[in-house]
Amino acid sequence: MKHHHPVPSLLLAVLCMAWLSLPAAAADDSTIVDPRAEGLSSPRKVEVLLNRVKSEQEKIETLVATFVQIQTGEFLLKPEESRGRFYYSAPSDVLWEYQSPDPITVLVNEGTMTSWYRDLGRADRLHVGQQSARVLKYMGAGGNMAALEEYFDIAAAFPDDVSKPYRLELTPRYERIAKRLRSITIWIDPELFLPQRLLYKDGDGDVTEFRFDELVVNTELSADRFTLDLPGDVEVKVVDLGSGK
Repeated sequence: MKHHHPVPSLLLAVLCMAWLSLPAAAADDSTIVDPRAEGLSSPRKVEVLLNRVKSEQEKIETLVATFVQIQTGEFLLKPEESRGRFYYSAPSDVLWEYQSPDPITVLVNEGTMTSWYRDLGRADRLHVGQQSARVLKYMGAGGNMAALEEYFDIAAAFPDDVSKPYRLELTPRYERIAKRLRSITIWIDPELFLPQRLLYKDGDGDVTEFRFDELVVNTELSADRFTLDLPGDVEVKVVDLGSGK
């Protein structure tokens, strides 16, 4: 039976980081900031939207939000919902503080991903520096829009109600990618132009959804926020992806 837990997998953690630093396609319409501007073709609307998102992302030094994570799958009797706080510091420090139903801390920094299961007294440590690059390369999401457009079909929805989020649908073009990831759906906040909701469907049909609320951009964060001092009695297991352990 497949084991489920609320912690983001390496793939999801990497994709979240990749999206936060995603370069948009080069464009010669840098003065256009409204994806709903009249006269734009559908492909140009998508391009303008992505460029606007990139423009806002480039301004991010820190990002704080509350989050809800919902997982559904074949082996789950009902959806599993987890809540907590999310912290990001450019270029690659990420902290997930799960508060319910179980207290779990997941820190990604300096090329290492540590998942601390506080109530169990143990932690898993995974070196993701090279692995994250391998995941992105394998998934065809090598960190730029050109790569995403090469490996994924991208469609966008522009709701008539300007208060509603934009929606991006990413569908893999190749079977080797679809085996692991069927689709990604991203909802973009219409005012902040930052992701407010992400939904991943993996190759097995399981679904993981993140919803981000109370987004605060460029608030002051202490460097200590992205350090993890584990108590001496915590059992630390080093996970080796290469050996499958």
